[in-house]
Amino acid sequence: MTQKLSPEVRKNLNKYLPYIISAITILIVSVIYINILNSAKEEIVTYKTEEGQEIYFYIGEGKFEYTSQITMSSENQYIKLTTGDYEHYFDSEPIYFKNKKQVLFSGDMSLVMTKNGFVQKRINKFTRILIDGSYYIQDKSLNYAINNGFLFDGNDLYFFLNETEIYVGNTKYVLPPFSYVVYNFNDELYMYNYNEDKMTVLKRVTEDVLAKHGDYTINLGIDGIIHNDGSKLLMKNFDYLKKLEQND
Repeated sequence: MTQKLSPEVRKNLNKYLPYIISAITILIVSVIYINILNSAKEEIVTYKTEEGQEIYFYIGEGKFEYTSQITMSSENQYIKLTTGDYEHYFDSEPIYFKNKKQVLFSGDMSLVMTKNGFVQKRINKFTRILIDGSYYIQDKSLNYAINNGFLFDGNDLYFFLNETEIYVGNTKYVLPPFSYVVYNFNDELYMYNYNEDKMTVLKRVTEDVLAKHGDYTINLGIDGIIHNDGSKLLMKNFDYLKKLEQND
């Protein structure tokens, strides 16, 4: 025998049913929206080099070189590089092309436009920078010329488009264009010199670490810029940055 609902239960059910339906609808819409956002962030999910292209990169102090084709793909919050039987996982380390003045960024970066009020623009993972008279930032939809500025990964890596002086306390190091530094939370400083293909590593750094070019200075310890018109902290959450567009 089927038990009937009492009038009081039916009354309460009818009273709260619209709220239950609304809550379920909001939940479903939220899940769909989050999935759309996550899909939008993965604008480019794979990248392959040309067959036979020689590449090299550093992870920490270690240098890795490959001549076979590499495939890079997004995997959770990391980037996986696959070539033959080898796999490497990246945060944002740059990958250099041998015999070409060209570099590939494995993670999302921000371009800091030092001649435009230090505005930051987001560039997507697997974006390349090459030198052909000027610097060109390239992806599938972008061929953006720029001669000034630097790139920041939102954590501890800085890639320089211009010659930059690095000061560790009173000690000065000069890095040519296409070089980068990593100053991490372990007080380790990695400085890659592009012209010399040399990685210099300083550990237990206790002095201030500054990067200077022209009229601005970057404090690598706090990710802040000091310039003629004042100072500012760099944006680390790239969700708040606009993507670099061809007309910027």
